[in-house]
Amino acid sequence: MIKNEWFNWRCIGPYRGGRAVAVEGDPDNNLVFYQGSTGGVWKTIDGGITWENISDGYFKTSAVGSIHLSTANPKRIFVGMGECHVAWPRLHWNYRTDGIYRSDDSGETWKHLGMEELMYISKIKSDPRDQSIVYAGALGDLANSSNDRGIYKSIDGGDSWEKIHFVNNNAGVIDLAINNDNPDELYAAYWEVRRHYFETYSGGDHSSIYRSLDAGKTWTPIHTNKGFSSLPLGKISISMADGRLWALVQSNEKGLYKSDDKGETWELVSIEDDLTGRPNYYIHVFGDPSNKNTVYVMNKNFMKSLDGGKTFSPAATPHDDHHDLWISPNDPNRIISGQDGGACITYDQGRTWSSIYNQPTGEFYHITTDNNLPFYNVLGTQQDNTAISVPSDSINGMIKYSDCKIVGSSESGHIAIDPSKQHCTYSGALGSYHGTGPLMLKHDKISGEVDMVT
Repeated sequence: MIKNEWFNWRCIGPYRGGRAVAVEGDPDNNLVFYQGSTGGVWKTIDGGITWENISDGYFKTSAVGSIHLSTANPKRIFVGMGECHVAWPRLHWNYRTDGIYRSDDSGETWKHLGMEELMYISKIKSDPRDQSIVYAGALGDLANSSNDRGIYKSIDGGDSWEKIHFVNNNAGVIDLAINNDNPDELYAAYWEVRRHYFETYSGGDHSSIYRSLDAGKTWTPIHTNKGFSSLPLGKISISMADGRLWALVQSNEKGLYKSDDKGETWELVSIEDDLTGRPNYYIHVFGDPSNKNTVYVMNKNFMKSLDGGKTFSPAATPHDDHHDLWISPNDPNRIISGQDGGACITYDQGRTWSSIYNQPTGEFYHITTDNNLPFYNVLGTQQDNTAISVPSDSINGMIKYSDCKIVGSSESGHIAIDPSKQHCTYSGALGSYHGTGPLMLKHDKISGEVDMVT
């Protein structure tokens, strides 16, 4: 229960996962994983059977952009705030940030490291030889030009930071990669992007990829090298795994590129549309750290290739819209995925997954209440899910997910109860009902019928 001066708060659910945009696992403990959402940082110590929030009371904001466990010491955790998925301009999720946090005890306690001015922190990486050496990528202000974008380095575990690379005030870092076999070898993807209330644009002359071979002292552009896409570029995701560099690119020559010589030359290996669809919200590539020919792409579907990216097959997961992935460096079968339905874990490389109906991380646009007896219900429209009714209490001693009721397929609009017919719910949606545009739905709790009102 969360308390403040005026209210006592208790969680009533629903235990139905919401958008997880950052995930990580403990390489030394097969049962420990972390996920970040717009509700802070959550941890499981039983392989995804139960989840517990570990950031409440420490973080000043809740939207997580990145999670990283120190490769040299997995008890040390870094969290960068500010979600970097640039969605539709009319949907202003709580992306805002208050910088970087660090825990030295697996999330029991946290220290705020500052860096609020970076606003949106896309990735954090560390040197596997030294837990004090950390790199952070800043996408920066999405609505305005900013000189705070770029790559930052700390040599004291995040207590102080130095900017070590900057392209310009319109392009920020959307991805970072480090070669764990040679940690002085770093890669950064820059994205020129702007989001206003009525429009969003992606791409420009400064979307790019840079490489450093000396731990960030000097940087060389590699996106203009032989075999890579023509300019301009849009959003880019990169991954360095098992000696191979991957780049998933939004451009006129969009697709998946690979390089086996540190970006000196590139090969386009796939132009499959399912890899680069809706790039502002997706475009994420992850190479298997133990097999260079196995590569994953997170998009609407969970895509996997076993032949070096030439062909991909979708894997069945508990939910669509995938945003992040972590593959254990010690066991490639052990993976955690973050999508719009929460975080789920597999121990068999994606054949089976843990449940998403055990984490109260749903992101709700709007809520309302009814006058039901003996317990009133709280109703809400959940991001990338349905409208749902949750009882405020239960005669069974606990509120189970089976006590909750779906009250329409609306996702992103308002929700209201008919004051004269408490069993009727009206909810709005923005393109979330069978691919339609803005509309209003009516749900009758008694009959179970859903009617399209507008």
